[in-house]
Amino acid sequence: MGKYQEADDPDEQLRRFRATHLYKQYNVAGAHWEYILCGYGQEPLLLLPGVHGLGEVAFQLILRFEQGYRIIAPSYPSDVATIARLVDGLASILTVENLSQVNVVGGSFSGMIAQQLVRRHPNRVKKLVLDHAGVPRRDRTKKYRFYGKILSFLPLALIHIPLKLGKSISLLGMPNRRAFWNTYFDEIIAALRKEDYLSRIQICIDFDQNYTFARDDLLSWSGSMLIIEADNDAYVSLKEREALKVLYPKAQVHTFHGTSHFAWATELEVFLHVIEHFLQER
Repeated sequence: MGKYQEADDPDEQLRRFRATHLYKQYNVAGAHWEYILCGYGQEPLLLLPGVHGLGEVAFQLILRFEQGYRIIAPSYPSDVATIARLVDGLASILTVENLSQVNVVGGSFSGMIAQQLVRRHPNRVKKLVLDHAGVPRRDRTKKYRFYGKILSFLPLALIHIPLKLGKSISLLGMPNRRAFWNTYFDEIIAALRKEDYLSRIQICIDFDQNYTFARDDLLSWSGSMLIIEADNDAYVSLKEREALKVLYPKAQVHTFHGTSHFAWATELEVFLHVIEHFLQER
């Protein structure tokens, strides 16, 4: 398998990664899952993908952590529209791979999934990292329903236009490696099907409409949590970031400054070190 080198160009990292890491296939409850299983360590690490839903996008984290951890990096099925089915699908994969308890990293979109995973299957989660994540918000439901209706009528070629425009605008604040990520996300946008986009929208609606979290939810959970945030995150508002910290008062917090929603790319080494330090704490 490939090995992470700090100075490597991401194009070379991705090329090496794709040559050495293959997806496993798994069907559960009518849904087809794919996931990358790799690593040399005994300690399991579950890396949940962002809104793209692709396990491969975490290739830099995988290359870094596979030397010391047993890693599962799943891709989300396009025919699953509820958080409960995603969470139960993940738990089923852990069972199949004989992993009774895992450390979990859930960033952005997958912050929703991770927060329900630790509630629905608390004994399966040892440590939890919530990276640029938010809380359920009923006021967003109408907006996501509107997006879903628009997406359902548009042909895939037209869906790509605003996605590529939004991607380009988001990457303007990325000072380094912008060309790589611009090309890579263009590739992802083109590869995803309409069903993938509609599934992600339905997951967001489900989260905001059907979930209410409370501080007492995890009183019996014996694990530990790290919240990673950015002070200028355009996707997760200050109000929502503060609500997340109120929800988890015992969580450690690391705040990036001036990195927006992309600390994992703009401050990669610091980002990796923060997670690594947290996972190694006893």
